[in-house]
Amino acid sequence: MNRLELYRQRKRNKRLFYLVIFLSLLIVVVGFVTVDYAVNSMLGVEEKLSIIRIEKTGDPVYALYFMNNRGIIDLRYIKKDFNKVVEQMSNSYEEVKNNILELKDYAQQVMNLD
Repeated sequence: MNRLELYRQRKRNKRLFYLVIFLSLLIVVVGFVTVDYAVNSMLGVEEKLSIIRIEKTGDPVYALYFMNNRGIIDLRYIKKDFNKVVEQMSNSYEEVKNNILELKDYAQQVMNLD
């Protein structure tokens, strides 16, 4: 087996490995959802799926329940961090734009010297 065939085989095996992992996780998740749905319907619970729930507790605050374990998601912090990233990116964009314009002016000056 030459080198090209070896790398093709490795690439194929890598894809198959990721496919098997993905399908295994999908089967496990579908199994959890099916069991949760069946148990809740047998117990007569109104909410058919309660393995994962999201409830709004405040204006920017949400409660995330996973297997009856509560986690709080406060969107104020996420919005604040997102705005910081946007501001940083816009500042970087303006800096790059100014540097390109300066470089263009410098190139025109150099070309006019001849």
